[in-house]
Amino acid sequence: MTNIGDPLGCDIACATGFPLVMQLCWGEENLQNACLRRLNADQGSLASIGDDSTYGRNVVKLLNKSFDRRGDMAAEGSQIAAELRKDDRVQSATARVATGQGQLIVIIEGQSAVGPFALVAAVGDVSVQRLNQGIVAPVTGATT
Repeated sequence: MTNIGDPLGCDIACATGFPLVMQLCWGEENLQNACLRRLNADQGSLASIGDDSTYGRNVVKLLNKSFDRRGDMAAEGSQIAAELRKDDRVQSATARVATGQGQLIVIIEGQSAVGPFALVAAVGDVSVQRLNQGIVAPVTGATT
């Protein structure tokens, strides 16, 4: 990530996977992409290149998880928020995991050095994708 004078940095505008879009993004979009990459990565996936061994929380694995006990979704939300706070640009974050329309949704609200940010992501079979750059109406049957 390059700074180019933006406190949230500048990077290639791909959040996940391919095709690789060779455009740059900065500001809040760059931070959101970094959050999505972090939530698509297995913990420790950067250790092999000598980077942060605690990076990553692959929320795709939540698709196979049973949320039987009350509070399971809230606990997952807390762990996701803790993962996002590992990024130095994220001063605070909260995350909610919700189910609706046959998919898993992660709703993130956070604070960076330049202000609040929000991200709503859909967890699919292969990756986590941005649904919206802002907060949407609550998902039917959402559990926090």
